[in-house]
Amino acid sequence: MYTEDNVKNTIKKTGKQLLLLLLTFLLAVPALPASAAGGLSSQASAVASALEGMDAPSSIEGGTTPPPTSSAPSQPEATPAPTQPPEDGGEGEEGPPSSGEEEPDKEPGVDALPLLVVGGHDTYLSGYEGAYFKPENHMLRGEVASMMYNLLAAKPPVTQPKFTDVPEDSWWYTAINSVAEAGAFNGKGDGTFAPSSNITRAEFVTALSNCFGVESGSVEFTDVPESHWAYPYIASAVKKGWIKGFGDGRFGPDELITRSQAVTIMNSALGRRDDDFAKDRGQQKFHDVPTSHWAYLEVAEAAKPVGGIVTPTPTPTPPPDNNYPFQSGDTVRVTADIGLNVREEPNGAIIAAVAEGALLSVLSTAKWPWVQVRLSTGRTGYVHSDYVEKYTGNGGNGDGPVTGSGAKLSTGSVALHQYQSFRLDASVTSGMDAMVWTSSNPDVAEVSYTVPYNGTEQGAMVYGKNPGTTTLTFSDRAGTTTVSCTVTVSGPEAVRYAYSDGISVGAGVNFNLIAVTDPSRTAARFDIVSGPAQGSYTATEYTTSTSTSKQGLPDNTVRVFRANVAFSAAGDYTLRAYSADASGSYSTDYKEFTLRVTNVASATTVSGDTRRASAGCIQMIAGFEGFVSEIEDDFATAKNPTVGHGYVVPVNHTFYNNLTKEEAFGMLIDTVDNKGFATAVENYRKKYGMRMSQAQFDALVSFTYNLGPAHLNPDKNYTFAALMNAVVPPVDIATNGCTGYLNVGEAFIYAASDIYSERYTTVPNGATVTVTGTNRISSESKQEMWYKVSYNGTTGWMPAGYVRLNIRNPIYDLNYVDSTVFAYNFLQWHTASGTHYVGLLRRRMAELKVFFFGNYAEASSSHPNYKKNTYGFIFPTCCTS
Repeated sequence: MYTEDNVKNTIKKTGKQLLLLLLTFLLAVPALPASAAGGLSSQASAVASALEGMDAPSSIEGGTTPPPTSSAPSQPEATPAPTQPPEDGGEGEEGPPSSGEEEPDKEPGVDALPLLVVGGHDTYLSGYEGAYFKPENHMLRGEVASMMYNLLAAKPPVTQPKFTDVPEDSWWYTAINSVAEAGAFNGKGDGTFAPSSNITRAEFVTALSNCFGVESGSVEFTDVPESHWAYPYIASAVKKGWIKGFGDGRFGPDELITRSQAVTIMNSALGRRDDDFAKDRGQQKFHDVPTSHWAYLEVAEAAKPVGGIVTPTPTPTPPPDNNYPFQSGDTVRVTADIGLNVREEPNGAIIAAVAEGALLSVLSTAKWPWVQVRLSTGRTGYVHSDYVEKYTGNGGNGDGPVTGSGAKLSTGSVALHQYQSFRLDASVTSGMDAMVWTSSNPDVAEVSYTVPYNGTEQGAMVYGKNPGTTTLTFSDRAGTTTVSCTVTVSGPEAVRYAYSDGISVGAGVNFNLIAVTDPSRTAARFDIVSGPAQGSYTATEYTTSTSTSKQGLPDNTVRVFRANVAFSAAGDYTLRAYSADASGSYSTDYKEFTLRVTNVASATTVSGDTRRASAGCIQMIAGFEGFVSEIEDDFATAKNPTVGHGYVVPVNHTFYNNLTKEEAFGMLIDTVDNKGFATAVENYRKKYGMRMSQAQFDALVSFTYNLGPAHLNPDKNYTFAALMNAVVPPVDIATNGCTGYLNVGEAFIYAASDIYSERYTTVPNGATVTVTGTNRISSESKQEMWYKVSYNGTTGWMPAGYVRLNIRNPIYDLNYVDSTVFAYNFLQWHTASGTHYVGLLRRRMAELKVFFFGNYAEASSSHPNYKKNTYGFIFPTCCTS
């Protein structure tokens, strides 16, 4: 941990230049474990004191400047919500994980690393009875703990149990508690360790990194975006040469790690690849690891030798159906702790995913070890027998639970169009395992799949197949609790989504009017129904886009019509989009959308114009949020099923599932424009008559989309208090002066308008100062505002973001925003539930690049400067810990 004493000692040992390099490294490296956000804490004062008298840091590519010198807390009142996780990209039987990163309760001391014995060739893993290693078996968390225990350089004594699910009589009790005590591998955060649960590749690399320390690095794996919780650990492992991925550009972070993969990574981490590597390979006689096996040498290095030739147990002839652990008519329970994929045929295409604990009815074991099952939704498919177990429950005789109680639905009547889905929530008082869904006419509509929220609630995703009426029934197997709803499916919508490239466009600038339809439509027409001009535009050319479901929904194919236009008259427009059928007849139903055309030439021009989000804003948010084609529950907040670019589907609402990217973009525009996000920022702007640029508006919309409109409150957090301090100074301020008070924490008075100049004194929060001068520094790379102030006989310069001027009828103008204070506070919104996220920190930095400089290009993660602090924003002190 980088404490105040560390910093001071480093100053003594290395001198100011090396310290500046150290600070730059600490601020730039995303992989360091983050401590709790402390705002402008005592660490900041320590760093500031350490820098006293030093020269300003030289320019280092990608680096950051030291934090502002103040010790008052300056953090948000509420914790920001996390961004959406990426789509699951695994190909194994298990579905997406239900929880994210696991970190030890205590951080291993830097001087104590590594925790495991490096070098040497002692074995650390055993095989199975009968001379089998089972290289493709998935590792259990308890097995990983035992493996690490065998390698610990110092084994802490176990004085008392640390986990409620690891009793003293369990075979891995000592190993689990010892590695946890050492800080190598800890539990799930709820008092449990889950020793019998499988571990993913990302979780394994993270646990191993805790034993050796994390180094900064980067990865190019296609399935490990920077937003992935384990990105720093995987990047560190790549840099250290532990891992290389699968050879097809993937790492498979969320796939379960096999025994052969685990020992391969472990052997690399232990530095064993010398001349004695796998020296006893000739003694290895595992029947399932022949010399031709890719991991033969890795296993020989890790596992205890098998002495002599052991005759393998012959594979028995498959027993008849009634001798399997379960048979036709039984009920089985899913044991895979992160979900199970259901396949069309053994090893075939995935048609659905079911959660741990879900109950399935066995139809046949004829293709053992694959089992044909029926889901609660009525769909049939195959699952592997390794991931299910016979369930007796409360039904007796192996047929599972049959009774539940208190069944309820969120509505008794559902109406949707063909191809649409509907979120119907269901709950029980008890016995969710006994509940099943049926449809009186599955050709009209059925529950395509369910999203479990908890043990008594779930979301049922109803899919409209064809026009008609059906009844969906939610009941237990015994029929003791039953509830139903009527589903009416009408014909498909003529237009699914209609929008322009952006909600706000420039006058005379070409842009696209877009309509998304089903494949039966042949043309689209856009009519202006209100606005400063009239017109109608037709598009007959289209592109086709298809999304293939992982949940068993039919392929979704759409046509995308585009009309390229330019509007010369500025103002607000309302348009309606229609589509034509095969005969050329246009629909009577339509999709309506709005846009604003503005005369403002530049995105950075500040004015009092009304604002709406631009195309750049929408593209920026889409990049930040990622793309989820099929609805899934929010991993951090249950009962918030999400689809597209972060859209949370409300209960009892229709939506399109299995989205194409064009549909998701249209949904995002509608969400930003009509669901209160852009409106909230515009209302905030109007409330104070605030002058702002399109770029500033877009950055605030992105911030609000991520965190919610409630944070646009200068009375509840320093971030927007600092923004509200941006006012046009009185013209006579130099001659008559005016007073102001500090409302964003305490601050220093400097000798010059430069945070690296000499500090004269500290002014406490709430204190009154006299302002007698201003200095606005505005360029293509710097935006600062300074006040010349006097306090208790001391006169000097202070960043204007700390001071609220006592003037009547202030003119709020974001030309006068001080980046020193506003950016520092804005960047603190990168935590969720107390955890610091590098991805959120980079999102905040990207939004600041847009806010101050209109740099939309660097707000894209594909830009080479996306990770770089191009403009030298001052990072919060929590980012140096």
